[in-house]
Amino acid sequence: MLRRAAAAALEELCPVCGDRVSGYHYGLLTCESCKGFFKRTVQNNKTYTCAESRACGIDVTQRKRCPCCRFQKCLHVGMRLEGEGLCSHPIITASTSTMQRARACFRYCSTRP
Repeated sequence: MLRRAAAAALEELCPVCGDRVSGYHYGLLTCESCKGFFKRTVQNNKTYTCAESRACGIDVTQRKRCPCCRFQKCLHVGMRLEGEGLCSHPIITASTSTMQRARACFRYCSTRP
C-alpha cells in the first residue's frame, strides 16, 4: 500500500510550477526547485518586486522569471513559513529502512491539517 501511495505521489505535479513533486515540503507536496526557492526566500528574508503588476504566470519553464509572483503563489497554494507540524520529507520508494522512514512521513503528514 505504501509503495502505491508513494508511486501516486510521484505522479503529482507541484502546485506552484507544475514540475514533478519530490516530497512534502513546508506543508504540502512540492518540487525540489520550489522547496529550495521558498527556503532561500524565507531564510534570507528576501523581498521581491514584480515588473508586471503581480500578474506573471508561473510554470515549470517560467518559474525563475518573476520571484515575486512565484513567492506569492507559494503562499497562495499553502506553503507555510513556520508552524508546528511542518513535514519536509522526500518521497521514498527504495530499501526497507527507507520504506520505514517513508511510512513514518506519510503517517505524520496525513494526520496534519
